[in-house]
Amino acid sequence: IGMLPKHLLENENLNTSSFNQNPIGTGPYKFVKWKKGEYVEFKANEHFYLDKVKTPRLIIKHIFDPSIASAQLKNGKIDAALIDVSLLNIFKNDENFGILREKSADYRALMFNFDNEFLKDLKVRQALNYAVDKESIVKNLLHDYAFVANHPLERSWANSKNFKIYKYDPKKAEDLLVSAGFKKNKDGNFEKDGKILEFEIWAMSNDPLRVSLAGILQSEFRKIGVVSKVVAKPAGSFDYSKVDSFLIGWGSPLDPDFHTFRVFKSSQDSALNDEGWNFGHYHDKKVDIALQKARNTSNLEERKKYYKDFIDALYKNPPFIFLAYLDFALVYNKDLKGIKTRILGHHGVGFTWNVYEWSK
Repeated sequence: IGMLPKHLLENENLNTSSFNQNPIGTGPYKFVKWKKGEYVEFKANEHFYLDKVKTPRLIIKHIFDPSIASAQLKNGKIDAALIDVSLLNIFKNDENFGILREKSADYRALMFNFDNEFLKDLKVRQALNYAVDKESIVKNLLHDYAFVANHPLERSWANSKNFKIYKYDPKKAEDLLVSAGFKKNKDGNFEKDGKILEFEIWAMSNDPLRVSLAGILQSEFRKIGVVSKVVAKPAGSFDYSKVDSFLIGWGSPLDPDFHTFRVFKSSQDSALNDEGWNFGHYHDKKVDIALQKARNTSNLEERKKYYKDFIDALYKNPPFIFLAYLDFALVYNKDLKGIKTRILGHHGVGFTWNVYEWSK
């Protein structure tokens, strides 16, 4: 639990305060040093309430290149890392390393921007959902370290066991576009009122998976006659709420409210609320009602019912193309003992949840 002393922070901006770079807490480790872009160093908290910390010193490195992370693990410069599944063969036959498959609540999706003249059309969004072969993405891009995503709560206690899905059906996708008033031109591309159905797919260039997903989606859309352009720029260099569509990632093993209310509720539209994460400007009354009711009660059975209503409403009026839930490969030096698995969060957050029990 993070500690926020009132006498130090009451009149401070939490985002810019020096306290942010020298935090205190109640966990198994004390903060020692943060070298930006390189590593964070910790030492054992001798007052930790659960047990004696088995590893007295902990360094968490920031390694953004998957190949470098793999090389450092192989060369003994680090003891454990989440390794890109495309690089697992380096470790599979090496008796010095163990591999744990870590399940996660982390999903990838294509977010539609409802300010776009084409993407605000329900039939267009439904058509694009039917145009994507998600099973192929899981098998060929993600090497089966994933499963097909259909909504944002499939790794939650709030998951509905009975929900509709957009099954891959390019013919149905084209039929929906025709019913929406689009016709194919001589080049085989859909257009309406003289305007070609086209839009941009934005992805963060420093996330290879999202860039790859953007390329696959572009190809899938092209097959049904929809033109799209992939734009890859560094994270933080563009406004997610101002682009046509965006390869987004969300998900958490914690309470479902955390990653649904601020993402899908209309009051959380980032154009209206600086604290909102609804970057696509999605507004749906049924979604709003379901999320508000789920937030207003602590009764789990009632909340499950409201989240079922939420899931059904998302299907009828899709804000995203949900693509896949990711699994992560935790590769570790076999001298390292005490690692335990559990459902991870976004970007694999949480794999060090019991790090105080790790030892060499």
